[in-house]
Amino acid sequence: MSQGPRRIQMHLRHILVTTIALAVTSIGIMAVGFITTLPWLATPFAGATQRPTPAESSLRDLIEALLPRAAGGGTVRLLPGQMPPDLPFEVPLPPGSRLVGTIIRTGDGRDTSTEMTIAQVATTEIAFDAPGSPEELLVFFDRALSAQGWHNIHYQDLNNGFLSNQAARSRSYCSDESDHAVGLTINPGQPGPNDVRLQVSQARTFSPCAEPWRSGGAAALSPGGGFTEPFPSLYAPTGARLGVGDRSSAYGGGGGQHQIAIEIPLSVADLAAHYGGQLETAGWKHQAGDAAPGFAWSTWRLPGEEEWQGLFFVSASAASNERWLYLRIEKGMPAPRGLHGQER
Repeated sequence: MSQGPRRIQMHLRHILVTTIALAVTSIGIMAVGFITTLPWLATPFAGATQRPTPAESSLRDLIEALLPRAAGGGTVRLLPGQMPPDLPFEVPLPPGSRLVGTIIRTGDGRDTSTEMTIAQVATTEIAFDAPGSPEELLVFFDRALSAQGWHNIHYQDLNNGFLSNQAARSRSYCSDESDHAVGLTINPGQPGPNDVRLQVSQARTFSPCAEPWRSGGAAALSPGGGFTEPFPSLYAPTGARLGVGDRSSAYGGGGGQHQIAIEIPLSVADLAAHYGGQLETAGWKHQAGDAAPGFAWSTWRLPGEEEWQGLFFVSASAASNERWLYLRIEKGMPAPRGLHGQER
């Protein structure tokens, strides 16, 4: 056997084993990142892409066959190095980014596990690499999509509380002119470009853009199926080390708290400002606050129709560069004694 066919056969065997492992561990969605190693997916976005060889087409067919299907069955289609057709908006690409490709899933509209018929499911996921910080990319997408009528609805998932700087960032965007939902996920590069995913879905019943999720504000139903406290996702500064495990508790839908130790050579006031900026970005409204060399506090009004209020502390500890973070929320919580102040 010549070396050419043998190499192709070995490559096919390697792709088969790896893709089966991904499917078995329920992370087939990461196949977009995996298939970037194929030469016909490495083409930078510049309009037309290179036509794959017959062997490469066979690899694509194999991967499509092994990827998880949409709800209720349906089909999976790969578009390596290409944008999908017929989207309800123009996909913004950050400067210096590289388009990897697209996965399109379509369903037959029936959820066989519950015998319930829902609107036809169609999900499109676009993957690309982008330089810059995750925060810069969030600002870029907020502005680019807002200009086209798509707005961040501050939808809360279960990835909230105090998180590492390397944790994924996410957004949900909705439009008054479309029944689609747009999800953004940014996985920070360590080091290198960020892995960015844009997911466009049309599932009218179970969509962040459908009620009660869209207008539920801080009390929106979580994607896990139960009600969760409206904590935002709070990312540590670059270079910070978080303690093992976020100590959190909830009070039957009426409140909860998160607390954790963090090691960072920042002053208490600077650390309070870092997290305070993220609370404001999440739609929280500052009510009162103050800072001293070893302690900072602030009170907040949360977004949404319900009377959620928040209390945030940052405290120094005996250990060098160690701080304690504490965030508490309650419905209609009055400000503790001594913490009353003028609303900013």
